[in-house]
Amino acid sequence: MAHGRRGTPQRASQRQRRQSSFFNPRGDEALPGLRQLRKWAKGTKVDVCDHGGRKGYAVIAAVRMRPGTTVAIYDMRVVDAARALPGDCRVRVGRMVGKPDDQSVGPPTDGVARLGQLLNEPATGEAANCERTETKLYRHGTHRRAYFELRTSKYVHKDEELTWDYGESYGRRLY
Repeated sequence: MAHGRRGTPQRASQRQRRQSSFFNPRGDEALPGLRQLRKWAKGTKVDVCDHGGRKGYAVIAAVRMRPGTTVAIYDMRVVDAARALPGDCRVRVGRMVGKPDDQSVGPPTDGVARLGQLLNEPATGEAANCERTETKLYRHGTHRRAYFELRTSKYVHKDEELTWDYGESYGRRLY
């Protein structure tokens, strides 16, 4: 994976895109299988597991973490909100929205998992244990992209699910 300035996720090479054929052709909200996600998480502070159909995948702590530990990068393509394809996975980026695409998840960047879109919201009545940093915009060719990091907001125990509050721009929730 190519890197721009330190920590800035860059678009995958043509070879990596061919290997990413498990993504939905639209490139919108599609994910590879659990095996590939766990491979990408290896060597980072997180792991990925299956919720058993409840919420899909979950990101869990592979080690005990202090508050402020960066656990994941949430990378997205920035699009005009009015032109965004329907779907529930969107993040407000100024007057635009960020939508996950086939470049949003992948191998780690500087030892941090690029699996931010897999972190769930906390269950009703529970508090999130992660929070997002400021969104950073960058360009890749003609595409606008953005990313933010998800960091722990309190101590997190090994095997505890990592969660964050998606905010109002996320869209309609079916849970």
